[in-house]
Amino acid sequence: SMALPIVFGLMVNGLYNVVDAIFVTRGVGPLAIGGVSVVFPLQMLIFSISGLIGAGAASIISRALGRKDIHKANLVAGNALFSIIILAVVISATGLYFLEPFLNLLGARSDVIFGYAYDYALPIVSGAFIIMFGGVLNELLRSEGKTKVMSMILLLSSVLNIVLDALFIFVLEMGVMGAAMATILSQFVSLLIALYFFLSGKTAITLQYKLLKFD
Repeated sequence: SMALPIVFGLMVNGLYNVVDAIFVTRGVGPLAIGGVSVVFPLQMLIFSISGLIGAGAASIISRALGRKDIHKANLVAGNALFSIIILAVVISATGLYFLEPFLNLLGARSDVIFGYAYDYALPIVSGAFIIMFGGVLNELLRSEGKTKVMSMILLLSSVLNIVLDALFIFVLEMGVMGAAMATILSQFVSLLIALYFFLSGKTAITLQYKLLKFD
């Protein structure tokens, strides 16, 4: 019951790039798929760091809640969120500064592929905070046993990504950058829904500003 939502979440995260690739191929052209594929490792790195912090925090929080130690659970949640904020800022700043050499390292050496890769990577790297912060919030929901809520949020985000891909690529003709924007916006909606659950008192964990710090 706890493992299946994790597997589902990892699958959804991987499908973002796959779905974008399908729409890009249909709406932009076969060469564009090369640019999207080049960015896939970078995209998964962002998801993985979010999972690193989120899964570690979820393990500690689950045990704290089992002991009825709510303060410890809140403390860990604040520490995890503060950590992911710092990491997201570092990744975005570093990624944007070194984006060109990093894409070359991943294989975007031809001018055509590089252009597509850059247009796709720019929104993804810029929106790293949205992806990572939302990912940790979902893990915090899982730590309370709210796996159905977590799964529904991930499913909604995935469906929304498909709808926005179609809108941005075929209707608004935003090309490869439109596919990346669809990913970021769908992740942003996921973040807002998860945040709503915590701020509306529907969770045992309460997000407290004073606990957003390293411990």
